[in-house]
Amino acid sequence: MHTLNTPRTLVRCLSPLLLMLSTIACDRVAGTSSTPASLTPSASVRPASSAAPLVTPPAAGTPAGNDNLKLARPTAKQEVKSPISVQGQARVFEANVQIALRDKGGQTLASSFTTASKGAPDWGDYKADLPFRVTVQQEATLEVFALNARDGSPQFVVAVPVTLLPN
Repeated sequence: MHTLNTPRTLVRCLSPLLLMLSTIACDRVAGTSSTPASLTPSASVRPASSAAPLVTPPAAGTPAGNDNLKLARPTAKQEVKSPISVQGQARVFEANVQIALRDKGGQTLASSFTTASKGAPDWGDYKADLPFRVTVQQEATLEVFALNARDGSPQFVVAVPVTLLPN
């Protein structure tokens, strides 16, 4: 039977544990995690094809946003004609802002992208015109979001309901 009565035996037995603990501590100090990304939950990510936003849309006329994207125009429940003037601020990877207009069923009516004046970690302004075509007035959702640099999935989604007016 082995005992931990010698310093050498003690060091040999505890070394793997100390290595694991130091790795975890270094990850936390550096702001990273050894947890695989697929196991790390993210409340801000949702599939772009989903029709319902994750959060309750803002009240009519109120700007929408989160910690990385702000949408100043159009505001919630605004009536819009083509092209929609989309404006806001972003602090996202490489300043790339995606824009999508979806009908009630989640089908994409129009999509585009623009580049903010600065990339993360700074805030930059963005502006784009999004043309669309409808023949009757209908409800839709305008989304602005960034694409995850690792897997291309939408993140930081800001969604506002709008009313589309025929061209």
